[in-house]
Amino acid sequence: MIRRPPRSTLSSSSAASDVYKRQSSEWLAVWRAYTAAGSLSPPPGPVSNHVLLSRSGEPLPGLEKVEHYRGINCATWKIFIDCHGGGPEIRRKDLDLYAEEPPDPTPDPPSPGY
Repeated sequence: MIRRPPRSTLSSSSAASDVYKRQSSEWLAVWRAYTAAGSLSPPPGPVSNHVLLSRSGEPLPGLEKVEHYRGINCATWKIFIDCHGGGPEIRRKDLDLYAEEPPDPTPDPPSPGY
């Protein structure tokens, strides 16, 4: 069963790390219709950012902010993934899809030191 989070739980502030996730504008439009007051729209299904990427995982050329993608904070991304599943996650330090991807926040495990 897909949970429908109240829109008020989604904050517009960024996470402390200032890393933004990219979200397909198309998926967001379906989600907004689903969460609108009195909506009878079906759930949006899994988050689908594949429409933004080539087969190799690079952003497709010519995509524009707002028209094709939006930047969302990490907390909002987590809510979307927890409620709807899907992906892939696209991380950037600013709102430009073509900006360099920041380092993975997960540190490498320590070496055993043999």
